[in-house]
Amino acid sequence: IKFLRYMPDYFTKYQDKFFFIELKVMDSPILLDKRVEDLKKITGLNNLSKQNIGVIETAALQNYEALSKLDVKILFIVYATFNSHKLLIEWENNLAKFYSDNVHIGNGDASFTPYTNINLDKMRDIKTFFKEEFNINLEESDINNLLRDISTKV
Repeated sequence: IKFLRYMPDYFTKYQDKFFFIELKVMDSPILLDKRVEDLKKITGLNNLSKQNIGVIETAALQNYEALSKLDVKILFIVYATFNSHKLLIEWENNLAKFYSDNVHIGNGDASFTPYTNINLDKMRDIKTFFKEEFNINLEESDINNLLRDISTKV
């Protein structure tokens, strides 16, 4: 059941490559400066900031890692409203995962959900990714239209 619950969102083929696509929306940055400072101390990563720390459920990442070990490619597409690039893309096996923790979600009797932090600055922007991975040159107008469309749906 865990395997099915955390399956990537889409399965696709481009040319002769088959892969899954996982879409993530991150619209809430870390709010407390103290949390960023604590993560810097815990991990030794001094370049962390509110703008480059993303979170993904640990159980989902564990499922994606298991699939990657079976040589299944998973493409992560992250729309992060608080990051300067907004739209970031990277293969699962290239994600810069740096700390797992239980995060309190919600108020009152809300649960503690295990999350893993990733460094969004280690992901590629959409233009760079498509050029390097698929030899496709995206026009800025297309990227801006895509960002506009995404922002109206989130």
